[in-house]
Amino acid sequence: MSSRMSGQTNTNHESMPLWLKIAPLTFIIFWAGGFTFGKMGLSSAGPFTLLSMRYFLTGLAFVVMFLWLRPALPKAKSDWQQILISGLILQVVYFSCVYMAMAYGLTAGAVAVIACLQPILIAILSPKITGETIKPRQWFGFMLGLAGSMLVVGTQAEINFQSGLGIFLAVGALLTMATHTLYEKRTSTNQHPITVNLIQNAVGFLITFLLAVLIENYQFEATRDLYMSLFYLVICNSIIAVTLLLGMIRYGEASKVSALFFLIPPAAVIIAWVFLGETIELIAWFGVLATAIGVVFARSDNVKDITVPINKETRS
Repeated sequence: MSSRMSGQTNTNHESMPLWLKIAPLTFIIFWAGGFTFGKMGLSSAGPFTLLSMRYFLTGLAFVVMFLWLRPALPKAKSDWQQILISGLILQVVYFSCVYMAMAYGLTAGAVAVIACLQPILIAILSPKITGETIKPRQWFGFMLGLAGSMLVVGTQAEINFQSGLGIFLAVGALLTMATHTLYEKRTSTNQHPITVNLIQNAVGFLITFLLAVLIENYQFEATRDLYMSLFYLVICNSIIAVTLLLGMIRYGEASKVSALFFLIPPAAVIIAWVFLGETIELIAWFGVLATAIGVVFARSDNVKDITVPINKETRS
């Protein structure tokens, strides 16, 4: 019986697409860097102005890819509805909360550690919403990852509890990302990633552009930091990381995909050290190790739990 299960696991592993095998590490690095480069861009533009620039440039890139590859558009009204709602949650609400939290004084590391605590919420909500079962070793991994992430950021004393509005917005980002993960897992359609990203970035641009004009008068400074920020946010954060995130959610259990977020705060601190010169105390490296071990426990046996998404186009 065990040999049969082992054979099935090996078969599933061998049949995994190459992009799915390298997706976790790639996603962690590119997503974590978004906090640092987002903070960098906010020194030259307001949060909504920066987001609208990001979505405009990202949308142009996906327009080119759409015209080149000609992927199919959604056919059913429900598919359009799902893509639009998912885009509003992720591109508009989540990123607005993140950028505004940093604009109100929270550091990139502080926002990262708060926003990426969502695996705890996923662990609590998944059994009721998606029917997934959370195992004891996964709870252990979640708690160990949480402790490690807080140690990394806490040693730098980055969280300023006097910035009440910023903390409130960071918690809003936490709740929003948890909502998005569960919504995608429960309702996602089998649409082409280019189509999904094109539609969602168009929605994100229209809304953030309107907010930037009304609230920020669309003012910005054309600095090197702004250009570096936009380059990273468009290529690495919007095109690559978001596409990988959508793909991993559709192929894996929501709780195990969300467990990847425990690695993001330590990675964000390391990237900030490289690009912004922020130092890391020796004790913080123990937090990095604890976080990595926690993720291993939280994502155990993920290969055999990977399932192929149902093609919901058959409903129409």
